Amino acid sequence: MHSSDFHLQMTLQTGNFLDLSDLVIDFYFASSY
Repeated sequence: MHSSDFHLQMTLQTGNFLDLSDLVIDFYFASSY
């Protein structure tokens, strides 16, 4: 596998994780009000 492909995969995985974190944080703050 090329290093650029690996970097792209890592970026996609990190992006998905951050999106999931944002959803969890949004839900937490929304439910705390």
